[in-house]
Amino acid sequence: SPLRSACSVTGERGDVDFSNSDQAALTRSFVEGFKDDMLAHPPQGTDIWVAGLKPVAVAVAAIQQRGGVVIFVQTPTSGGLHDAENAAYPRAEYWDRLSAATGARTIESDDVPEWQSFRLLDGSHVDARDKPAYTRTLVDELLKRGWLTR
Repeated sequence: SPLRSACSVTGERGDVDFSNSDQAALTRSFVEGFKDDMLAHPPQGTDIWVAGLKPVAVAVAAIQQRGGVVIFVQTPTSGGLHDAENAAYPRAEYWDRLSAATGARTIESDDVPEWQSFRLLDGSHVDARDKPAYTRTLVDELLKRGWLTR
């Protein structure tokens, strides 16, 4: 993968160390890869996409019936990758319909101001040194929404 060949991925957790990578080239690679994928596999229309979520809704319901909670988190992206994703999948047409279509809770990264402070050195991944702080912001967001208790 472009990520593995351009930076160090270490440990069992898959920590990404960008300190020895060409971050601009890696970012370009992610953006170009996304755009190429969109050309090869254009987004489905919203109605087709929502209809395709029926199996997901069944799985979510099964988990909820056993007392579980399902939360989909759209993790942050930045720069050209963020722009390309939003152009291909406008939030109002896709992400904002996910909760209603599946019965799951959702967190969209643009709604978590603390996530905007993290540098995504390739436009997609948090550097290994930032993972603890990133995870704390996720936990704080879950607590703030009342979806997690201490």
